[in-house]
Amino acid sequence: MFARLVQPAATMVLARLLLPSDYGVVAAALAVTTAIDLVRDMGMGSALVQRREWDDDVAATAFWVSFGFGALAWFVLALLAGWIAATFDEPRVAPVLVVLGGVSLASSLGMVPQVLLTRRLDFRRLFLCSFAATLANPVVAIPLAYGGAEEWALVAGMVAAQLSSLATLLWLVRWWPRRVWNGAAARAMLPFGSKVCAESLMGWGVGAADVLLMARFLPLDLVGGYRMAQFIALWPSNNLTQPVSRVVFSAASRLQDDVERIGMGFRKAIRCGAIGVLPVGALISVSAPEFVPAFLGPRWADAVPMVRILAVAGMFFSLVGLVPPVYRGLGRVGIMPRFMAVRLLVSVPALYVASTHGALPVCWTVLGLVALFAPINLFICSRVLSLPYRAIVADMRAGLLGAVVAGLAYGLFQHYVGGVVSRPAPRFLGGALVACGACLLFLKVAYPEGLREAVALLRA
Repeated sequence: MFARLVQPAATMVLARLLLPSDYGVVAAALAVTTAIDLVRDMGMGSALVQRREWDDDVAATAFWVSFGFGALAWFVLALLAGWIAATFDEPRVAPVLVVLGGVSLASSLGMVPQVLLTRRLDFRRLFLCSFAATLANPVVAIPLAYGGAEEWALVAGMVAAQLSSLATLLWLVRWWPRRVWNGAAARAMLPFGSKVCAESLMGWGVGAADVLLMARFLPLDLVGGYRMAQFIALWPSNNLTQPVSRVVFSAASRLQDDVERIGMGFRKAIRCGAIGVLPVGALISVSAPEFVPAFLGPRWADAVPMVRILAVAGMFFSLVGLVPPVYRGLGRVGIMPRFMAVRLLVSVPALYVASTHGALPVCWTVLGLVALFAPINLFICSRVLSLPYRAIVADMRAGLLGAVVAGLAYGLFQHYVGGVVSRPAPRFLGGALVACGACLLFLKVAYPEGLREAVALLRA
């Protein structure tokens, strides 16, 4: 829990030291370099996790495939960095692109050790790696931001996080690539890995199109405000759903032939994810007018309506994030690329039009796209797992009702008590405590089994 609170606390400090435009520069660069991460991996990590038997020679071959694609991608990025920065009309983006791309290439050393820990379900050591990154980022970024380093404070924090996580991973696993090449293994893994990579690149296109188009048409301070709103809105997903998705992928990979058990596990993940994520997302949405000025400062006032809209989108985006690990574990990696291709064809034109009209139209468009595609995604997954679609919807009922209770409790507190308190921080904290208490009481009375199940999964 301490690790999950460090990043939000550090973000609050940095938000008061830096300008939204500083975040906009880094957001534009990250939207590009995330694609470099995906090309660098080339799906080799997922291919190794999905293999039934472990082979050190195959692992070394997967590393060299990943490293080769990563080196090529970084070289192309370095050549195009100036042109990309000119497209955004912001020269500060170019050197940030080169630095973040280089760090991504160095991180390829951690691909195989991370796979080993994932196959062993050794999430304690994986947590130690992420904890090292979580601590290193603010330790480096905050002093630099205080000293006036602007966007480079954020870049240096991310570099420190990546390198500290890599060092911890290599220290825990003690794996180093050997000069071994197994051509047959490479040819066997590339079809699976390329499909995973295609799925990830499609997902990147869907997820990064908003930032890329906003950086092209809107001022970077609005891009920075949008990126901050995304961070706040997706905090439940990043801290609650993503750890569960790693468990789902590992479990599905081990139970490839037992679709019934995978389906039962998926329904449990949906139930627990809904109870853990939906009420928190609702609270973030309704509390944005108090939370943002209290903890980020007045310069982020433009982000308030963005947080309110994106938090609703993030609630359902979090649950849909549990679907791709199921397909990968089953070896059905061709489903998501096709789905993402359709979504990309719809999303890019819609976001293009929205980005020419401002940041809020982009937020509403994102919410509309999630509302359109999330039910379709869950329906496809229900067919693959031979599950009744109504059962999956019913599994979300407790979380949805808990979200309504949390939102109503917070609103009632602000209506009757909030007017007495002038400062936004006490108003937010009081309302949040009331909302959390009301939601927990409701779940304990109406859905005690679901609440116990969610708590047990979060503790694990």
